Amino acid sequence: MPSEWQAGFSQVDITPWMGVELSGYGFYLGRRTSDVHSRLLAQGAAFRTDDSGVLIISADVLGYDRDSANRVRTALSQATGLPVSAIALCATHTHCGPATFFLRGCGEVSPEYLSFFEHRLIQAGVLAWQRLRPATLYAAHGRLPGVAFNRTRQGGPVDDLQQCLFVCDDSGDLMGILTRFSCHAVVFRNTHTHASPDWVGEMRTCLRSKWPGLAVLFLQGACGDLNPAPLLPSMSYEQWAEGVGHIVAGGVMQLWARRRPLGEGGLSSLSRMVSLPADLGVMTEEQLKDAVQKAEEAYRKNPSVFTQGAHRFWSEYLAQWQRDYYGKGAPDAWSGEIQCLRIGHLSMLFHGAEMFSAVAQEIRDQSFGDDVWVVGYTNDFWGYIPDPVDFERRGYAAVTVPGMTGRPHFVPDIGAVVAHEAAALVREVKS
Repeated sequence: MPSEWQAGFSQVDITPWMGVELSGYGFYLGRRTSDVHSRLLAQGAAFRTDDSGVLIISADVLGYDRDSANRVRTALSQATGLPVSAIALCATHTHCGPATFFLRGCGEVSPEYLSFFEHRLIQAGVLAWQRLRPATLYAAHGRLPGVAFNRTRQGGPVDDLQQCLFVCDDSGDLMGILTRFSCHAVVFRNTHTHASPDWVGEMRTCLRSKWPGLAVLFLQGACGDLNPAPLLPSMSYEQWAEGVGHIVAGGVMQLWARRRPLGEGGLSSLSRMVSLPADLGVMTEEQLKDAVQKAEEAYRKNPSVFTQGAHRFWSEYLAQWQRDYYGKGAPDAWSGEIQCLRIGHLSMLFHGAEMFSAVAQEIRDQSFGDDVWVVGYTNDFWGYIPDPVDFERRGYAAVTVPGMTGRPHFVPDIGAVVAHEAAALVREVKS
């Protein structure tokens, strides 16, 4: 472990003003911010040794637009001297945060808010870098079962690995925590129109009750098929969010008691664009027309904001696919960035997807096990990386979400493709 670790943390408020549309639920529900349940935050963590550094930002939003993230990362690179590959913008994936990227039917992006958001992200990154000071780093990991369940199929895999990086100052006081866990931030539902980090905010509040003023960066893992498990039927949504947050915070506290000094390895970073194979055969034109017809029939039988929004979504989905893809020689693949930051003996693998649990486990199995943090919703939004079972059952992740992103469907073995590329990058960075 380098003798001269430095670390710095920051926090800025990114809470939207009233009227900004929230993102995460569809379709065309018009969920505009009407109240604030808890303030939304963007938090920065900077690390430096003698000759290298990295910068990680976690924000209470659903995800990122690639061009927007590139603007922020470029600005931060110019301000800090870090390469863009050493800067990661992560999202907690709350579904009660402002729309920050195109997702058909799930909230219109406000250009004014997006500009404000980008400015605040840059501010968070620069402040963290300016606050670098000597630090000692510790790490721990463990399992936290029962918090999340597989929402796509009963008995399906659950990534319940919790990982923590603890940062202490020269006096031994805890100054910041980075923690990675996999669980959708969806306790609050599509009827809620308040701004909230969901259970993630409750986790931070709980940890700060023990360590006042503590920086707590949450890095969302492979929660594509994972939702919070219900606690008690009599609980309110607020109590449910608090309960989940406190359980996850309790896991962090247990890992603090088991922490060990960070292993040797220093700091390094690498990113690359990888090919993401596409297959229009996953949703043929006839299948899509049938989906539109079913949505229209549902609206006629039961007119509501939900059935009306669904009909509009499927109609626009078909129109785009006919305009851009069907019969037009659609691309065989599109590209996405994967990024790896090495911090001591830990490898943090970042990508822009909603990844299923089994894919994250495959990445760890092909590289360095539980020392690898697989973090999604970073620098972009790809849509889902499902497992093959979801393609077989024609699940929401495999079939519907491409219509939301506007990008072609992935091939059914996309999980294996991404796992292979990601594990290779992790191994390369650590070699």
